[in-house]
Amino acid sequence: MKINNKGFTLVELIAVIVIIAIIAAITTPRVIESFNQGKESSYDIMINNIVTSSKAYYEECQFGGLTHNGTSCSNEGTINLTLNDLVNTGFLTGTNETAEDGTVTKVIKDPNTKEDIGSCSISITKAKEGQKYVYIVNSTTSDEKCPKGQLGRVN
Repeated sequence: MKINNKGFTLVELIAVIVIIAIIAAITTPRVIESFNQGKESSYDIMINNIVTSSKAYYEECQFGGLTHNGTSCSNEGTINLTLNDLVNTGFLTGTNETAEDGTVTKVIKDPNTKEDIGSCSISITKAKEGQKYVYIVNSTTSDEKCPKGQLGRVN
């Protein structure tokens, strides 16, 4: 009588499981690190977009006829607004969010926490430095979910 041994032995199965566990232990931290770096990059891109769109908002307010809170912008000075203002005027891209009543609004969310940060306040200051103007964008909200400090400077 011939015995048909087509299966794996217990030792072979354990060896394969150990090899898979070693590979998982080596790769898991690198995958997590890559994921976190991606979140940080997304956050940096969002901040750069806020700074760039703030400059465009200020220039449109100053030269293009856009009014800010019913008043036109001066040649030099500071504009205070929220990120929702940038989103609602189309200078900053937001994502559509549908409320329970079916209304759709555009919101801006922190890529790390997925929280809506549209209520965060910023100030845009146009100042002359040497022969050129620079736009300085600062966060003016102390809320923990909002970006902190100077967000950026752009010519």
